[in-house]
Amino acid sequence: MNILARNNEINLLKEILKSKSPEFLAVYGRRRVGKTYLIKNFFENKSTFFHITGTPFEATKQQIWSFSHVYSDVFNNGDPIPTPASWQEAFHLLKDAVRKEKSKQKIVLFFDELPWLANKKSGFI
Repeated sequence: MNILARNNEINLLKEILKSKSPEFLAVYGRRRVGKTYLIKNFFENKSTFFHITGTPFEATKQQIWSFSHVYSDVFNNGDPIPTPASWQEAFHLLKDAVRKEKSKQKIVLFFDELPWLANKKSGFI
């Protein structure tokens, strides 16, 4: 991994990866400084890595459709699932998949560009 000048951040991510408890991490900062690159490159091959990115001005239905494709790839061996009708339904699927996951790896749920997923009328929150 070619990540420069991020030793503190990498050490924190290592602690999270080793932790026996669930952890929550919010990563924020200026645009275009490598936040997504850091998280993706650190966790991608060390964990069961679920990564969805919100899309600006995209309809909720399309965002949930994207969720279902990522879900299928990560938790359903690439076999498509029916698109959930709502974020609540999507999160129930995700909760059940996490409970059933048999991998010994940490499960990382990475919601990138969250404000685009959780817009006013999306029902995400």
